[in-house]
Amino acid sequence: MCSVIKNYFKRFAGKDSGPVEMALGETVYSHTSPFLGAMSPGQVIQALENNMYRAPIYGHEARRTDFLVVRDRYIILTTYY
Repeated sequence: MCSVIKNYFKRFAGKDSGPVEMALGETVYSHTSPFLGAMSPGQVIQALENNMYRAPIYGHEARRTDFLVVRDRYIILTTYY
């Protein structure tokens, strides 16, 4: 199953300079929010979506104390960010 990142952008009425360039994803012009709630003109909402679901995503800074542990039958891998 493949998931894609989409940037939903609501245009301003009249002349518009376009959306802000995002590091990831493709831009999709939208009249309404793909989720519950409303979008204001000029707002961009990022979403991760595939055939089963569409979920909003938000960027954040990882703390120095965050880590990821992946357990396999033979290997235990720990990654610090």
